[in-house]
Amino acid sequence: MASRVSDRAVIPVAGMVRNYNILLGHDGIAGIKTDNTAAAGGCVLPEVRRELGVPTVPIVAASFGQPGTTKTGLPDALKAGAQLMPGLDR
Repeated sequence: MASRVSDRAVIPVAGMVRNYNILLGHDGIAGIKTDNTAAAGGCVLPEVRRELGVPTVPIVAASFGQPGTTKTGLPDALKAGAQLMPGLDR
C-alpha cells in the first residue's frame, strides 16, 4: 500500500483546509473530488496513475448517486469508489 497522503493542507488566502477523501494515498489514488448532497447523493471521482506504457496514464473513475443520508452518502460513495480501483489497470 502506498503511503498515506495528508488530509490537511495550508492554502494561500484560504488557510487550513481538510480533505475528506479517505481513499487518498491508498492503491495509488491521487484525487480528485468527493461530494454529498441530498439531491446528488454521495459522489466520488477518484484518479489513479498507472504505468501502462510511456508516459504514465491518469485513469479517472466515477461513482455517483450513492444512496443514504448526509452522514452515510459520502462513506458509501468512497466505498464504491474503492471497489472500482482494482480493475482500472486491466
